[in-house]
Amino acid sequence: MNLPLVSLLSFFLIFTVGCKKDPVDNVSPIIQIISPRNNDEFSSADTIKIKISAEDNDRVSNLKITLLNSNQIPLFNCSRTDKNKVLNVDTIFVVQKDIHTVAGLKVEASDISQNNSVKNVYIHLNH
Repeated sequence: MNLPLVSLLSFFLIFTVGCKKDPVDNVSPIIQIISPRNNDEFSSADTIKIKISAEDNDRVSNLKITLLNSNQIPLFNCSRTDKNKVLNVDTIFVVQKDIHTVAGLKVEASDISQNNSVKNVYIHLNH
């Protein structure tokens, strides 16, 4: 073989072997709503403990929590941004008087590859 051809093949081999792509992350975060639980009931002035955990095979980048009344109007919002494998939120919401609704607690999580997960529980306020 001639020297220029060997050099060209060597360069091509080194370039293609050295430039491997990272594997694509298609795994969405796993959300766990620890509290409140589905169909829990709360009265006026009760404190609702909201405890959420999101875990990902790589890193969770965002966790958003929204408590919506039956008309989809937010009663509570909370958002956390981080870059860990596990992202935990431990917060509270105090039930105001004159709120009578079935509320939906919506939890959304995304990872650094923009894979998303959503999980909901429904609770009764002032029943």
